Amino acid sequence: MIEKLDDSLSIVVLLHRDEATLREIARQCIALRESTPQLKEILLINSASPDRCGVISKEIELNHPGFVKAIDTPMAGYGLAVLTGIKASKSKWVSIIDGDLEYKVEDISLLFSYRSSNEMILSFRYVKRYSRTRRFVSYVYNNLIKLRFGIDFRDVGSGLRIYHRETLLKFDFKSKSSFLTAEIPIKLILSGCPLTEVGVNSYPSPYRSTGVVKPAQILRVIRELNQCHRELLESRRQNSSKQSIPSLNQREDLKKFPQ
Repeated sequence: MIEKLDDSLSIVVLLHRDEATLREIARQCIALRESTPQLKEILLINSASPDRCGVISKEIELNHPGFVKAIDTPMAGYGLAVLTGIKASKSKWVSIIDGDLEYKVEDISLLFSYRSSNEMILSFRYVKRYSRTRRFVSYVYNNLIKLRFGIDFRDVGSGLRIYHRETLLKFDFKSKSSFLTAEIPIKLILSGCPLTEVGVNSYPSPYRSTGVVKPAQILRVIRELNQCHRELLESRRQNSSKQSIPSLNQREDLKKFPQ
C-alpha cells in the first residue's frame, strides 16, 4: 500500500550534449510549480557532457538555491545518470526526463496524475519521430524484451517516466547504459509492483541527431540485457530450490527418530 501523506515530487533532468536546450527545459521545469505544487526540487544531472552543461547547471542552481541542484557524474552513461538522480532526490516520487526537449515538461503533470494506484508510470510515444533505422532498432529492442522476459512494453525506451522512489531503493539495478530504462520496469513487474503506460507526443530536438545508434551502444545494451536475464533466472532457481527443500518439521526421515 502506497502512503498518501507525503506526495512530494522531484524532477531529474538528464543532460548530455544538451547545452542548447538546458536553460529552456530548466525554465519549464521551474514553471511547473504553478500547476504541480507537489514539486519540491529539480536535479540537473550532467552526465560528463563535453559542452557547457555543467557550467550552465551551476548557474541555474545559484539563481534558484534550495530548489535546483546541479550534480555532475564522473563518467557518461544514461543508467548511471538516472541512478545518481534517484539516489540524490529527496521526494516520494521521482520523474525522469531527457534534457533535449523531446518531451513536453507539462506531460510530467499528466503522468503524475496516475500515481494513486501505481508505483511506476511509463510514457509511450504515439509517434517515434526519427529515422527508419532508429525505429527499426526500437522495434527489435521492444520485441527482444518481450521474447526474453515475457513482458510486452509499448515503448520501453521512452525517456519520460515517474517512479515511487522508496520502491526503487529496494532493488539492485546494475545497468549503467540505457538498458536501465528496461531493467527497472522488468524487475518491478516481476516483483508484482503496479504500473501503467501513458501516451505522450514527442518532439525531436533540432540540436541533436537522433538517427544514429552506435554499434558500441547496442552491444552494451545487449550485454546488460543478457546479464539481467541470467540474474533473474538464477534468482528464480534459488527461490525454487528453497521452496523444494522441506523444513526440519516436514522431513519424514527425521520424524522416525525421537527428538
